[in-house]
Amino acid sequence: MTLPLVAIGMLTSNSEESIKKVMDSVYDIDYPKKSLFLVFLDNSSSDKTFDFIREFVQNHREEYKSIIIEKVTMNIPQARNECLNYAETAHYVFFIDSDIVVPPKALLCLLENFKNESKVGLAALPYFLYLPLFPDERKRTFLPLFFERVFHAPSGPSKAYTVGLGCTLIPLHVVKDVGLFNERLDIHEDREYCYRVRRAGYTIICNWSYKASHLKTYKGKGLRTSLRESLRYFYYSAQFRMELIRRRSLIDIFRYILAFLLMASVVVTILHFNEASLIFLIGVITASLILNGRNSWIDNGIKMQGFYRILGATLLMIAGVIEGLCGILIPFRRIWLKVRKDTKRKGQNRKDSAKPV
Repeated sequence: MTLPLVAIGMLTSNSEESIKKVMDSVYDIDYPKKSLFLVFLDNSSSDKTFDFIREFVQNHREEYKSIIIEKVTMNIPQARNECLNYAETAHYVFFIDSDIVVPPKALLCLLENFKNESKVGLAALPYFLYLPLFPDERKRTFLPLFFERVFHAPSGPSKAYTVGLGCTLIPLHVVKDVGLFNERLDIHEDREYCYRVRRAGYTIICNWSYKASHLKTYKGKGLRTSLRESLRYFYYSAQFRMELIRRRSLIDIFRYILAFLLMASVVVTILHFNEASLIFLIGVITASLILNGRNSWIDNGIKMQGFYRILGATLLMIAGVIEGLCGILIPFRRIWLKVRKDTKRKGQNRKDSAKPV
């Protein structure tokens, strides 16, 4: 039986700590290597990531159909699109992040999802932080016990609202139908792409038959991030929400409207506290909790359980308000960036004109 040609696309950037384990897992994928070609795009790493990939290519080039390695300066959606351009002769593209260790059967498992269902748009394996909770290797776990109580994960293939692209297989015919990744986004390009895949009538599958390991490490403050990084994250998240609103996503339109209504109702209740303002505030909060309590906000087809669903909806409601405030800043930031760019260009022109001929 002839297996389809699969292109493995990997984007790297200062991935020295994880790249060896990831590349070992790629090499151990249970699939004929002559039916694979590898595309490595390194985003100007300052560590030894590129050297390690180059060594891997030198040692194994003849085993694969072909291997492409290139240094680039791009954001993530641009790099993903570059991988898709290189993979135009393949049947599928298998995106693997540079900190995701994939199980040997990952590719065969994902291909099974496309055999009996023509409208599957993409299929992914779930992946979680591999946390060394105990010194004994046998007692390590993918999910802390707390999260196992909060979330209910399906078994086997399950329909999902959205998946991450750290271990995801996409048919090239779907790419031709849906289009390339949105290069205007700095983060959440995967969620925006999933939205377009669903809008095109395709199904998204997260296959829980196998799980990949996420080797992401945290330095300095550990899990805590600085205020500036948090605000940047919410700004980019607002950018992503605005893209979905531009594409007429009704859920995101209602979520945005409710976020502003919530802010307005809180202000009105504080300034003019009465029965009517309190009832309106309670109504807006209730509607926001119902909307944000939908399990579709969670990746990989996971469902939140019981009380935790209300807690999750509350956190998402608060995040929606912050994203709404950040969304107001988007047009002003674009204007500021344009003014700064024009100022730099004019300054450079003055320098050039001042140089002696």
